[in-house]
Amino acid sequence: IDLVVSHTPAWVVLSTGTGLEVDPEGSNISLEITQFGNTPSIPYLDGTVSASGWNLTFPEDMPMMDPGASIVFELLVEPPDGALSGPTVELTLVARNGDGSGRGETTLPLGIMPDFDFGMEIPANWEGWQITEEGGMPRLKVSNLGNTANTITFTLSGLPQGWTPNSGEAVLIWGESGGVPIDLVPASDWDGSPITLNLTATDEGGKQITIEVGIVQSS
Repeated sequence: IDLVVSHTPAWVVLSTGTGLEVDPEGSNISLEITQFGNTPSIPYLDGTVSASGWNLTFPEDMPMMDPGASIVFELLVEPPDGALSGPTVELTLVARNGDGSGRGETTLPLGIMPDFDFGMEIPANWEGWQITEEGGMPRLKVSNLGNTANTITFTLSGLPQGWTPNSGEAVLIWGESGGVPIDLVPASDWDGSPITLNLTATDEGGKQITIEVGIVQSS
């Protein structure tokens, strides 16, 4: 009696558990492919993303794999310009034999790493940080230049005794601009003479901007 074992191809692609977040400029993710067929075969890979503008670059040459074997490979993922961190898209991966048999399909969530960035501008017609006895806020513009919400902390150094407050905090969503939330109240004995302070802004990513500001009495 001659027994013939038919060829039964099967492939599975899974995440290696390292997380499927990519750099805003594009980066590699690690994936694992396992051969569940019953004869040595070479896997052919393909994939799509559930949003437009994404580019996927698979390895050009995959090795011959024995049944039960697994290997880790790198997939280059490039998101579109201006894509935001936070929302995820679906990455659908397909592995098959060269003749299309043994098709295995896996769908995984794919996100973008947060890229914290901000800017702080002094107006062209800046006359200083003008305050009255009741206080005053500076006409400075702070903009979120990153791809996710950003908490920016502001601190003042060089404040004379009796002046408050010396810090503030702002949360800006992507693309949002706002002011510096410090309503500076002078000491009760301030005679209106100009003073110079350092204002430092620090965001969640550790970026710092320090500017010198002159405090003047509002007329």
